[in-house]
Formats: sequence, structure tokens, C-alpha cells
Amino acid sequence: MTRSRVLSGPVERRRFLGGLTGAAAALGLAACGVSESDGKASDGGSKEPTGATTRSLETDNGTVKVPENPKRVVVLENYDALMLLDLGIVPVGIPDGAANPLLLPKESYEQLKDVATIGASGTPNSQAIAALKPDLIIDQFYKEKSAPLKTIAPVAYFDWHTSGAFWNEQIAKVAKAVNRESELAAKKKEYESRLAEVKTAYRKQIETTTWAPLSGGPNGKFFLGTPLVTVMRDVG
Repeated sequence: MTRSRVLSGPVERRRFLGGLTGAAAALGLAACGVSESDGKASDGGSKEPTGATTRSLETDNGTVKVPENPKRVVVLENYDALMLLDLGIVPVGIPDGAANPLLLPKESYEQLKDVATIGASGTPNSQAIAALKPDLIIDQFYKEKSAPLKTIAPVAYFDWHTSGAFWNEQIAKVAKAVNRESELAAKKKEYESRLAEVKTAYRKQIETTTWAPLSGGPNGKFFLGTPLVTVMRDVG
């Protein structure tokens, strides 16, 4: 008989999910996917990078000229920041509250705690962003807000808000944007290895327990693309 179980408190969650922390972080454990997509827009008026080799990148806001290897990346959402950390890049600008020691693994917090902030998620401060002299801006949720920022630096927009994509699918797009696909491939191997360890160590709990993640937005919803649900699905 299967038992239903709710991950309701930090101690209870850590007891089972602590083994998943490294695995989940390997592919950007911090993001959620949602529903249906809209079309691509043209990239008219975007500021092209200067002083570096460029390449064309296909995004959900059209074809964008980006640096071959971006060095100064600003992100507009917490999830984007954690994906970059997994790819070996510390962003130069993050949303207010992204470096939260209560929500992040210690190593992620240490990397982000001194990074400049650029306004709350969804309300980027263009002056704060311009002051950081970014060579790439990444956004996955706020197309209308990020579009005007293309006069500061190229904006790579990958629709997550309506695409229905899983978080591991989204990080593949981010990896391509920052030219870190080989780093992502290494993280995938790390993830798969850790996944196998967890499946073995917690085989009995996995087979006999039904888990209910308590996470979501203000309206109480959570989506199948969220990192926790994705990892637990992969575990079995």
C-alpha cells in the first residue's frame, strides 16, 4: 500500500531531498515552466556587442547578435541567475532578493551575495543595468519589460512564462546563449550520476511513498515544469 506524504517542513524536506540537492543544482534547480507560447518578434533596434567576436542567436524575440563568449551578463529573474552559476558564470546583475540565504544552497548564496541588484523581478531598473555595462541580458519571463533594454545590450529572451517547457529544457537555451553547452553536458552527467545514487539509496521510500511538493505562486498553483517536480519525476 502506498502512503501519501507531504514535504511540509525544512527538516522533513531535507531528510529526503538533501540527497537531491547536488543533482538538482546540476541543471539549474530554481525554475518553473508554464503553459502556451506566443510568436517570435523581430530584433529591430538592438544594440550589437562591440569589441568582441559576435554570433547570431535564435531567441523568442528573434535573431540576436550576441558576444561569442559573454563576460558581463545581467539576468532579470532569480532562476536565470542560478542557471548561470551551474554553467560557471556569475552574473554582474541580479534581481532584488535573488541572493537569499534562506532559499539558496550555501555555495550559490556565497557567489551571489555581493552581486549588484537591478530592481525587483519584473520591474528592471534600466539605469542600474546600464551602469553595469552588460554585454548580454537574459530574460525568460518579462518580454515587454526586457524589450526596451536592447538599447543597452543584446537581450536574449526565452519564453518560459507560456512555453510549458521543463527547467532542464530552458537551461539548454541559456547555455547556448552564453556558449557554455559543454559545461551543461558535464552537469547533465553529474545529474544522472547523482540521480542513480539517490534511486539506490532511497529505493524503498520511492517505491512506497507518494510525495506532494508544497510549492507554487500566490494562487497556490505549481506546474509540472518546476525543478522539484521534474527531479522527483526523474527519481521515479
